[in-house]
Amino acid sequence: MVPEGASVETESVSADIYIDGLSGGRLSSSSVSGDLEVSATSSAVEIESVSGDVVLEGSSPETSVESVSGEIELRGIYGELGIATVSGDVDIDAGELSDARFETVSGDLTISASLSDGARLSAESMSGDVSLTLPSSVSARFEASSFSGDIDSEFREHDNHHSGNSVEFSVGGGSARVRLESFSADIEINSN
Repeated sequence: MVPEGASVETESVSADIYIDGLSGGRLSSSSVSGDLEVSATSSAVEIESVSGDVVLEGSSPETSVESVSGEIELRGIYGELGIATVSGDVDIDAGELSDARFETVSGDLTISASLSDGARLSAESMSGDVSLTLPSSVSARFEASSFSGDIDSEFREHDNHHSGNSVEFSVGGGSARVRLESFSADIEINSN
């Protein structure tokens, strides 16, 4: 139990960490092999895990999550978001993002979000598949490339440019910028 608005820092080696109802302050939490389950409305969230899974639900305008092999699941995050993983899968259902960066080696990235005007979103993967779902009304310019994977998009493509396994197109005026890159993974761009 902590006062409302308090900043919290937690660390664990093998024990699980559960945080529920935190409100206001900054949150920093790290674990080696224990799982992290967080429900918080914080000004900023920073979570690090080696092999433990991360589940984060709440509201934060600035979020950073790093994992080696643990899976990452995020709900309700908005604003600035940074995700980095080696082999853990990432599943994100976010609000409106303004600056988002996703990096993975072999974990799959599944991202559903909306983008603010002028937003920047980038995703880089070696062998993990990338699936991005955005509203059909999104205004963005897309650049997607894969060395040996397939690239598919549900959006009606305007001003298409295809070069090998790369594609560029704009929808809705192209206010935001979306860049997706992979080496051997597939890339999907979906609309809802």
